[in-house]
Amino acid sequence: MGNGNVVSCKIEIENMNYPTLENLLISVLSVDVGLSESAEAAAIDRFLQDPTLCEKLRGELRAFEVSGDSWMELLDNESYCVCPTDSEEEAQQLIMDKFGARLFS
Repeated sequence: MGNGNVVSCKIEIENMNYPTLENLLISVLSVDVGLSESAEAAAIDRFLQDPTLCEKLRGELRAFEVSGDSWMELLDNESYCVCPTDSEEEAQQLIMDKFGARLFS
């Protein structure tokens, strides 16, 4: 039971490091939300129209990239699942394909 508490605490702390990124993943891309690809794309477009959110998301993605944290864990963890991936590279590419590339272009 003590171990479970440590894990839960770790997840909560990690969530606080990237709140904008995780909000987008949970509210738009999570399989629990169940959006179609077109609805998902439209929601991401709306999200990216807000310059303040874009700046926060850009900063969080940069911080995540240099942190060494797991892209696979970011997409599939105890709190939510966007998509299980087979490699860190695949997970990072999925994020770049969905919205990352637009933030850095």
